[in-house]
Amino acid sequence: MPNIFDSLFNLASKPIRRNLQIRLTQDAQGNQTIEAVAGEAIQLSSDSSIDQITITPDRFLHCGCSANTNVIGGRCGEKDCHNVSCVKCFSRCCSCFKPLCLEHLQHLKTETGVTHWCKQCLTEFIRLQLLRKIGKGLVSPFVEFEDKKSS
Repeated sequence: MPNIFDSLFNLASKPIRRNLQIRLTQDAQGNQTIEAVAGEAIQLSSDSSIDQITITPDRFLHCGCSANTNVIGGRCGEKDCHNVSCVKCFSRCCSCFKPLCLEHLQHLKTETGVTHWCKQCLTEFIRLQLLRKIGKGLVSPFVEFEDKKSS
């Protein structure tokens, strides 16, 4: 495994001290992964100067935004979803107010704009709209409906 510092310094540099902080995590499949948290190297270069570099990797939230520059908005409320999004990308269902990540967010375009739904509430909303249309179609021969837009 190549050293992360070798790509940053001259190959003729002689290391004096190297510190690398790593985090052992698990990916979605349960495999162990190594994530660099921070690193520091002090090396003696070929022209006898002491070179020092500190590495701090950027972390990203599930939405793809940087965790270092954005404020955390919240964690998704769907079952078995632990995604964390920033304030800009975080949303809630307009019906049940469940917190949602971008992966579980459902969009519905209406006359007033775009509304955000969780999958369960959107399914229920579409089902109710369909039942209203069927009911309106069944009673329309007997009842005259006024158009709300013209009044």
